[in-house]
Amino acid sequence: MSVVRFGVSIEKDMLAALDDFVKENSFANRSQAIRKLISNNLTIKKWKCNNIVAGSVTLVYNHERSDIPGLLTDIQYEYHRSILSAQHFHLDNN
Repeated sequence: MSVVRFGVSIEKDMLAALDDFVKENSFANRSQAIRKLISNNLTIKKWKCNNIVAGSVTLVYNHERSDIPGLLTDIQYEYHRSILSAQHFHLDNN
């Protein structure tokens, strides 16, 4: 992919923040950092589209902690529009 040069005008404090970002992430130069920031922003924009998505959350916990099932039930009720189902599995006899 070919690289195109262009100029950017930004405030001094934003440039300082960019330089900090370059150092913190070990970029060789500002251009690499700007490319990464643009790429991340475009990826986030793609994810924010109006597509319907589904996911799964798996929790493994010690059943002897008696507060956990109640907390999970509270979360399920609080987010009942998002949580379509919940399943409970025993992994061993303990």
